[in-house]
Amino acid sequence: MNGVFGQLLLLLVPLLPLALTPLFVAKKLTGGRKALFLLPLGALPALLTSLLVPLGTAVELPWLLLGGGLALDATGRVFLLFISLLWLLAAVYAVGYLAEDRRQGRFFSLFLLAMAGNLGVLIAQDIPLFYLFFALMSFSSYVLVIHNGSREALRAGRVYLTMVVLGELCSFSGLLLAAEAGQTLRVAEAAVAIGTAAPRETILLLLIVGFGIKAGLFPLHLWLPLAHPVA
Repeated sequence: MNGVFGQLLLLLVPLLPLALTPLFVAKKLTGGRKALFLLPLGALPALLTSLLVPLGTAVELPWLLLGGGLALDATGRVFLLFISLLWLLAAVYAVGYLAEDRRQGRFFSLFLLAMAGNLGVLIAQDIPLFYLFFALMSFSSYVLVIHNGSREALRAGRVYLTMVVLGELCSFSGLLLAAEAGQTLRVAEAAVAIGTAAPRETILLLLIVGFGIKAGLFPLHLWLPLAHPVA
């Protein structure tokens, strides 16, 4: 595959779902055939990237935040393939499931934001960009949890949001300490530096708690049995 085309696909992994979001916010695409085709389209660049883009393809974004970049490695390819396929299938299902829901525009727009964040973390190479995508995924998912507005959904949303804020504080602190240990903002280099860092146990604990909350890792999974049934 042409290198430029591969880089373009890599950029579109998070950018296309972000670009589609305003259209659903404006309710121009809710319902009917347009939503059926365009909502799943958000996951298509990620799926194509996992199948077609050569390993090592990278895009540098020095103007973004403190500088950043996107790249595809072997681990990212595997996760990108399965996760993008799940998002695509979920999008197809959601269009039919919410066909008569008057709040579908809100749901679809937050669905796309969560998709962009989830797919973005798999290819982000720098800590600021990685954290931005992770936070986008975490907080946009809150609206998906409370979507139906029931008492159970709102309660699950409160528990989820409380734990997500705790998780974000822990993961952000852990990432900052890792960056300080390695004197780098690159995720891979910071990860290596943790092994020889003086506060190694502290960094690992913060990252395990921070990411463990989002992953529903026992015993940090308290939000999960509440949120999943209502979402």
